[in-house]
Amino acid sequence: MRALRLTLSGVLVGAVCAAAVHGQDSVRQPESLRQTSFNEYKYNSYYEQDGSAAPAPDATAPAAAAEPSSAPCTTCNTGTCNTNCNACCNDGCLAEDLLTLNGRICPDCKPGDPKLLLDHFPCLKKCTKVKMGGWLDQSYTWNPQNPKNGFNGPVTWTDRSNSYELNQLYYWIERTCDNGGEGWAWGARADFLFGTDYRFNTESNLETRYQFQGPKNFGNDRFYGLDYLQFYGEIAYDKSKVKIGHFLSPVGYEVIPTTGNFFPTLPYIFQYGEPFTHTGANWTYTVDETLTVSSGLIRGWDNFGTNNPHLGYLGTLTKTFEDKSSYATVFIWSEEPNQANNNYPSAGLGGNNAHSSRWIWTHAYTKPLTEKLNYVFQFDYAQQTDALWNNSSYGNGRLARWYGWNQYLFYKVSDCWTWGTRFDMWRDEEGYRMGGFLGSTNNGFSLRGLSTAQYGYAGNNLEWSVGANWRPNGNTVIRPAVRWDCFCGNLVNGQTLKPYDNGTKDWQILIGFDWITLF
Repeated sequence: MRALRLTLSGVLVGAVCAAAVHGQDSVRQPESLRQTSFNEYKYNSYYEQDGSAAPAPDATAPAAAAEPSSAPCTTCNTGTCNTNCNACCNDGCLAEDLLTLNGRICPDCKPGDPKLLLDHFPCLKKCTKVKMGGWLDQSYTWNPQNPKNGFNGPVTWTDRSNSYELNQLYYWIERTCDNGGEGWAWGARADFLFGTDYRFNTESNLETRYQFQGPKNFGNDRFYGLDYLQFYGEIAYDKSKVKIGHFLSPVGYEVIPTTGNFFPTLPYIFQYGEPFTHTGANWTYTVDETLTVSSGLIRGWDNFGTNNPHLGYLGTLTKTFEDKSSYATVFIWSEEPNQANNNYPSAGLGGNNAHSSRWIWTHAYTKPLTEKLNYVFQFDYAQQTDALWNNSSYGNGRLARWYGWNQYLFYKVSDCWTWGTRFDMWRDEEGYRMGGFLGSTNNGFSLRGLSTAQYGYAGNNLEWSVGANWRPNGNTVIRPAVRWDCFCGNLVNGQTLKPYDNGTKDWQILIGFDWITLF
């Protein structure tokens, strides 16, 4: 109850401020395309890491708030604006009291840059190109339905209801591959993640023996483990750069490192529609400071070793326009496990029909509507041939399709407070992608995720979230949010369990928050 009171208090304070003013098998957008919790500081960006694009205007980052007035809020009866109040004043005692309260709770502030590990060693920082840092992300999610199985239906990451989760204890180290656009340079990066989020980001034959099944590390622990999220080397020459190794997928607007997202929860389009990581090689060419293209060969979706012996293709294009709007598109084709494979150890991974052709094409567009209001639109379409090969109820060789769109609005009240909303519509046409995930521990005693008996949801999956980001200082962000989920479709393949409340409901509401501390 204490955690619940803290969550509701955070939402109430945010409202006062605003009034005053199968967890699945992604290529991330450049920094200029993402509403990032710490994007003012370029703390974590896939495209910035590989240097594939010159710094571009951050279309999603609302403009910096005006410097606060040194005068107190004493002009309310005049009807004039006072920047120290974060709003235009109105006549009346109640309005003046609210504005005064707002000035106390939500003053204009400058959180400052985050202080990272090497900032504590200035000499070492000055003499080396190495950077390092990380964060601790903790969350609590209240589900009023209080499902008996303890899971928030097919919602991943914050998947546990009415529970505390240490989602991410994240550490990264990097030698920057920066040649200034000329000559040779080299670099490398490694990222590690410990926490409950690790279960959804594994690669087969690296952290798990199969896709998301058979964990190698902490194999008998139900929720916690270690993820070698990425490790790669880079070589740059003039405007070209080649990355080789294991790296985050650039598909989609949201990302695995939670500091790259606005909300503590993720949309269905990300959870079930996109890859998370790749192993392979990727060549990037910076045409100019507004246009970047890349092309590469990968070992499929979320696969490290021989479990998937096929090569796939990855291509991207990003463009920033004069009005600071941005567009990014990503195309991936590969051979991926299908229903004949079934992704489970008991099914084996051999046979001519265990893999079939899959492709995904994603688009993201960001547009600043005003100095403080920003809009984002993302659309994905994906399909896999022969995905349902081993499912007689569909007929052999049935095509599987999944597609959807996300829309976001972000409003920056001050450097400390930003409000946001997200609406997500994602359709699993044949009920192939969304449902139970992660199977059991190695000893088989307990499930690591939603029961695999809950799947086969053919239809639309809707999600609407409203939340805020509060930055009391450069190293902290607190993200309260309310989320509504709904499934509108049919149960297929003989299923009788609905997605939510332990299989009894087709909707749910989640209220929660997380607390991120950078180091």
